[in-house]
Amino acid sequence: MPANSKSDRVGWVRDGYQRASTDKVVDVVPADAQATLEAKHNGGQGLTSDQLRKIEKEGKLSPQSLTYANGKLVIERKMIAAKIDDAVEAKMRSEYGVQPGQRFSDAQLRTIEKKAGLRPDTLKYNSKEELILEPSHKVYLDKGGQLKEHVGSTMSGGGYAYIDESRASKVSGDLTDRPAMYALNKAFGKDPVSVAVVAPPAQDVNFLRTKGKRPSQSAGEPLDEQGLEKMAKVIGLRPDQKLIYGPDEKLKVVSR
Repeated sequence: MPANSKSDRVGWVRDGYQRASTDKVVDVVPADAQATLEAKHNGGQGLTSDQLRKIEKEGKLSPQSLTYANGKLVIERKMIAAKIDDAVEAKMRSEYGVQPGQRFSDAQLRTIEKKAGLRPDTLKYNSKEELILEPSHKVYLDKGGQLKEHVGSTMSGGGYAYIDESRASKVSGDLTDRPAMYALNKAFGKDPVSVAVVAPPAQDVNFLRTKGKRPSQSAGEPLDEQGLEKMAKVIGLRPDQKLIYGPDEKLKVVSR
């Protein structure tokens, strides 16, 4: 765990969650940044489609995400997001009387955010009806004059949502990203690490049953030590973490 971590944990932290996606999110490019880009690329005039694509490529933005809306330069894209843990959502449902299959109302979500100290309007449903934490996101010009964006969650090598902490808000009432997830777990009596039972995405199941096993192992057998080490690398565990089988025969992340 980094010495400057604000995750309120002793020992090791959890930074990977089940991956989901936001619906389309729109960020307005700051007016001074828009003026700088238009002056740089088109003599102060509105940017052409080719110029927009060039700016996207230079700034490593999502393709076709940069556009104009009512004269303002905006970025429209979906983002990687973390799905709320099933155990946490179940506790939330129990406390607020929301049955499985039913949605929390907007008012209930705002109440939950306030209880946990989250930034308002960050608990949301996506188009797949998944309850997610929308990551923090910011659009800016870097020192080299390139348009960049910071998003608080990205996809890890194992297909999980990696939730960043480095630029997250750590102020209660405005918590985002990893501090927000930890606070949400704490608000409903769930430790984020203890509920982190490894449930690999579908694309990793094949790894568990093929690449993660030795040739002598059959598809139905548990992974051996070598397979567990390989799987740990695929899902992006840190060197001080490892995978083990728990009493329920499910994979768990523990400290070495």
